[in-house]
Amino acid sequence: RDRRVHAAKLYDLHFDVIDTAGFEDAAASTLPGRMRAQTEIAIREADLIFFTIDAKSGLMPDDKTFAEIVRKSGKPVVVVANKAE
Repeated sequence: RDRRVHAAKLYDLHFDVIDTAGFEDAAASTLPGRMRAQTEIAIREADLIFFTIDAKSGLMPDDKTFAEIVRKSGKPVVVVANKAE
C-alpha cells in the first residue's frame, strides 16, 4: 500500500506523520517490494523515524535489515514497542 500522510499538532508544533505499510526485504517487482520502496521514500522525507517493533516476537530478520537502512539514513530514531500487553 501507499504511504499515508496525516497532519498532526502537538502544542504549537505542526507536523506530518507518514504511515507506511512496513518493510519486507523483497524483490522490487512484488507487492512487498513496492511497499518497501514506499517506506524508503518515507525515510528520505522524514526528519524523525519511529521504528515500531513487536514486543512479543522480538526483532525479526527484516527488522534488522530495516534498522541498518535507518542507521545509514542518519536520521534520528525513536524505537517503539507495541503488542507488549
